[in-house]
Amino acid sequence: MQREESGTKPTSRGAFRNSAGISRRAFVAASTLVFIAPDSAWAKSKRPVKRYTLKVPGSSIEAGGARGGVQAPNAIVTEVVTDFASYSRFIEKVENSRVVAQREASTDMYFEIPILHGLTKVWAVVRFAPPTKQGSSYVIAGRMIKGNSKRLDITWRLQRLSGNATVLTAELLLDMKLPAPDSMVLKTVSRAAHRAMTGAASEAERRYAARS
Repeated sequence: MQREESGTKPTSRGAFRNSAGISRRAFVAASTLVFIAPDSAWAKSKRPVKRYTLKVPGSSIEAGGARGGVQAPNAIVTEVVTDFASYSRFIEKVENSRVVAQREASTDMYFEIPILHGLTKVWAVVRFAPPTKQGSSYVIAGRMIKGNSKRLDITWRLQRLSGNATVLTAELLLDMKLPAPDSMVLKTVSRAAHRAMTGAASEAERRYAARS
């Protein structure tokens, strides 16, 4: 079930998680830096992006999502979102993205995100499965297998429209080890999903224009 971000309320886990060394004030400062950077050229075009939250099976916290239209064929959008090594080039605040293992059935991507003015970083190795068809969409799902968070899931959804257009969705679930109220984490991942979606959309449209 999805709901608009504006209607989000803290869950019963809205109290701070028990973890030493990081104060509430420090985390608030950090959260304004995670994934938050100047909008991509795509975002500045003011095309509508729907932001929402959703419940994830097996998790007591919610994920943040963003969905919007891309003026590029499904094949190029798929090429972009599976170009894992290039995430740090077209998704704001993602650093050192690289493929660390590749198999027929999965790809492992490492990346980092600086927080607390660069004093520390969230890092993860996320294992992505190949694209799978779910209804009218293709889904590319990744889940953290190693990192300094409790859980991190990244899910892309692509739906082909008529002509050379695609609906692209990015969804992010993050359960941090830092002390954080759920409402703040949810706001952070909603913004992160927005940056990921608009960054990938901008890159797909750039590649499509270059080949047209």
